[in-house]
Amino acid sequence: MNALFTTSVTVSLVVVCALAVAAALRHRSAALRHWVLSAAIMCALAAPLVETVAPSWRLPQTSPAAVTELTTFRAAPPDVGPGAAASPATSTSLPFNIAEFVVPVWLTGAALSLSILFIAMVRLTRIASRAERVRDERWIGLAEAASRVHGLRHRVLLLQSDHPTLLVTWGLMQPKIILPAVAREWSDDRIHVVLSHELAHIARWDWAAQLTAEMLRSIYWFNPLVWIACRRLRRESEHACDDAVLNLGVEGPAYATHLLDLARVLRHPKPMWSPAPAMARQSTLERRIRAMLNDRQDRQDITRAMRVATSIALLTLTLVIAGFTASAQTFSTVSGSIVDSQGAALRDARLILSNVQSKAKYEVRSTSTGQFEFLGVTPGDYTLQAVVPGFRNFQTNMTLAGQTLRRDISMNVGTLEETISIMGGGGDRSAADRLKDDQFALNARERFQRTLAECRTSDPIAGTAVGGQIRPPRKIRDVRPLYPEGARSAGIAGSAKLVAIIGTDGFVKDVKSIDATVNPDLVQAATEAVRQWEFDGTLLNCVPVEVEMTVSVGFAPER
Repeated sequence: MNALFTTSVTVSLVVVCALAVAAALRHRSAALRHWVLSAAIMCALAAPLVETVAPSWRLPQTSPAAVTELTTFRAAPPDVGPGAAASPATSTSLPFNIAEFVVPVWLTGAALSLSILFIAMVRLTRIASRAERVRDERWIGLAEAASRVHGLRHRVLLLQSDHPTLLVTWGLMQPKIILPAVAREWSDDRIHVVLSHELAHIARWDWAAQLTAEMLRSIYWFNPLVWIACRRLRRESEHACDDAVLNLGVEGPAYATHLLDLARVLRHPKPMWSPAPAMARQSTLERRIRAMLNDRQDRQDITRAMRVATSIALLTLTLVIAGFTASAQTFSTVSGSIVDSQGAALRDARLILSNVQSKAKYEVRSTSTGQFEFLGVTPGDYTLQAVVPGFRNFQTNMTLAGQTLRRDISMNVGTLEETISIMGGGGDRSAADRLKDDQFALNARERFQRTLAECRTSDPIAGTAVGGQIRPPRKIRDVRPLYPEGARSAGIAGSAKLVAIIGTDGFVKDVKSIDATVNPDLVQAATEAVRQWEFDGTLLNCVPVEVEMTVSVGFAPER
């Protein structure tokens, strides 16, 4: 999407400059204005290629305002993995992924527009294939004479169609003038006027210019500036050909009379759209007649030197504009989704992107479907963090340099923490106390099973794609560590740090020490106690899951 955006900006700026120049040349000839617009449209169509060779013109950039410093949900270390994303300083994300929406819409519109253009070309080809070649000596003689005046070296094919109103000129290698059925009745003066006008289109290569404009409009169908430029190009094309006819000695009032009569005769209730130039187009008639009746109108043709100079100027302008807009492609776009460990979407997740060099921070929130998107990120090294209450913080590093990335993040359930202090001794519980503990644990498990059943049947979140619904575990059996007698007698103190996994059944498993410097007897005592702990269970989206727990057990002898 970045490439489409920057190219569209280049096209828009080139077209705006051409329209501004054409407006400034309103007192000059239509041929000059038409050439400026034609050259600009060709440069605009070549914009994607120009951007690949244009030098980058970077303006100094200021760092965006930093967002509020990050506060973590838990003291647990963040997950670090390949999934991540980046973005500009926006406070909220859009409810959908822009790239996933814009690009298909643009492709659909471009395909439809190009299809319409193709169908119009096919219709012209079919009409031409059914038309009869004009063999009337009167027409042929007048056409050859007009061709010599316009400097055409190859013969133009005259075709008589059965269409009642179609009068167009088209074709590159073999130009064709398609005449309407009523052309058989035209006088020599009208034939001279019509052929002079249509042959002027051929001599000026207006068909190629118009076809290029239609292709540009089909590709950038969403850009109103392109539509304005194409309409202005067609109008200036007809003005320039009118000037060419008047320069041959045809009187303005006589030409206007012929044009009005042709517009009346060739008027059709359902006109056929054609990409080819049309002499008697109704929409431009009034303006053209006023121009041909204006004796002070500049009707000079454009010289070859002026064509070359204008082309060089517009190409240079396009290179400069493409250089500035191409530098925007150094900004990165990163999008993705954030889900929990079950693949369910996490909404309103906080994602923070920090620039390592400038320390600037950017923040977005995920949408209801877990989507997020960051636009316009400047080049540099970044750290991305994802923060969701109840889940481990996610963190990853990335280097951004103008690319478009997609990173999907899977969040793990957060780590539980518990700290215990053992002073002096400790002791075993009585048989009666252990019996009470057993009964309490049994009742707690029954309550948990009822809670689980109710969650699965009544929770609107259960069974849907929306995730992040966590029910933390509750300890239902607690066993205090015993201070080892040998360590207590020797006055050995320390803190055993353990990591344990609470299984889906609530029992503790896989207890491991994470500090090798602690006395082994203290670690053993803490481990034996933690292994006897029981919990009712951890639920994620109404599904039992395992959860990690860190335990710190401090041993200190009595003083």
